Amino acid sequence: MILYPLFLTLLGFTPSLIWLSFYLKKDVHPEPKRMVIKVFILGMGSAFLAALLGILLSDLIQKLNLPLSLSLILQIFLAVALVEEIVKYLPIHFYVLNDPEFDEPIDAMIYMIISGLGFAAIENILFLFKCYLARESLVPTLITLFGRFISATLLHALTSANIGYFLAISILKKKNRFFFFVLGVLISTLLHGIYNFGIKIDEESANLGWQGRDWCSLLISAGVLFFLIILTFFQFRKIKKLKSVCEI
Repeated sequence: MILYPLFLTLLGFTPSLIWLSFYLKKDVHPEPKRMVIKVFILGMGSAFLAALLGILLSDLIQKLNLPLSLSLILQIFLAVALVEEIVKYLPIHFYVLNDPEFDEPIDAMIYMIISGLGFAAIENILFLFKCYLARESLVPTLITLFGRFISATLLHALTSANIGYFLAISILKKKNRFFFFVLGVLISTLLHGIYNFGIKIDEESANLGWQGRDWCSLLISAGVLFFLIILTFFQFRKIKKLKSVCEI
């Protein structure tokens, strides 16, 4: 009986580990394994903090008695997207920035991705256990996991990478440090929120009176992922040309 939940737990890590292997190859000077593991674990822990803060903020928004559409938008963009992007950064802020191993601009993107993938691993495990409690068979569960591999898990890696890029820029451009960092967080929050909004349209269409949005929701979320893939590709190319952080 316990073997299947254990199997689901290990399975939940798979998408994050696959993407982690892919993005670690982007760094010419690999980060120490101890740092990778610790940041990944801290990223996992940040998922629980995001859940707590998200619930509290969502409850606060609901108590404002706003129109349903506005309440939904605020919950998606603030209680979910903004909260998740901020908590994924916390392991980097408290653990990485002052570490000697953080010595080149690309490290900011790599460590943010590691934290984001740790966060996504917990989300995947929780979704798999949700399928398990709903008594879904293995095939639908695997389909759910594959869907998250090419969507939600990748989204967390890419929005984290974007924050990492602007974090590196903020360190290099000290006069505008706060501006560039906030810009990165806002861009990731906006794109994350739009992606979630696309997913949520179908779920809430009946309550909100929206009709005929099936393809629209798919295109919105897919479009955000495609844009983030292209954006991250060029950010990696540009950041590799920047001088080392340790020279500043």
